[in-house]
Amino acid sequence: MRQVSPLWRWLMAFLLLAGLALFLDLDRLWLELQRLPASLLLPAFALAAFQVGLSAWRWRYTAKRLGLQMSYSRAFREYYLASFLNQVLPGGVMGDVGRAWRHSRETDKKLGAVHAVIIERLSGQFALFFVVVWAVVWLSESGRFSPNVSVGWLLPVLAIGSLAIGLWMMRSKNRAGHYIRHLWKDLSHTLFGWPALPIQLGTSLLVLGSYLAVFFLLAQQAGI
Repeated sequence: MRQVSPLWRWLMAFLLLAGLALFLDLDRLWLELQRLPASLLLPAFALAAFQVGLSAWRWRYTAKRLGLQMSYSRAFREYYLASFLNQVLPGGVMGDVGRAWRHSRETDKKLGAVHAVIIERLSGQFALFFVVVWAVVWLSESGRFSPNVSVGWLLPVLAIGSLAIGLWMMRSKNRAGHYIRHLWKDLSHTLFGWPALPIQLGTSLLVLGSYLAVFFLLAQQAGI
């Protein structure tokens, strides 16, 4: 497959930014940016770089557990690009699709490259789920939040239903069952196994903590 020339890459990036500018109030955006002091921007940018760097390490670690090689500098660049595309393109996952596709082109373990991205993102969702559950319980006990009972039952029912469907499909002899068994094997090796589980969750909690720290800084600036 032919490689896309750097000129075309820069042109597409420029067109994407120009298209994004059409949907933004640039004058208002510039005024808001002028209000932000350097004492806020510098730590916010540092935390953002930390997020991407740690997330890239998590992706590389996941890929390595699947027998895929990738330099850290490559993972860092790809993750920055994916994060940008996730923000500006519909769906919020197109950047992840792109880095999975580009990585799969360079290896004969194409499904492994796709699974590395899926599992790396799933690791972050697990950490977020635990933090949300803890926050809901804490806020409920302190009287600051009264969760809707029907909504509270919805997530466990969906989780149990998805698990039941997955187990049923694993017993199937068709292609879907074969894929589910393959996916579960990769999950067991990269996320649920030892020492992957504490490493994955610990890394994801640090990433989530850095996001919360950025929100805290912005809330402080807004006077909240």
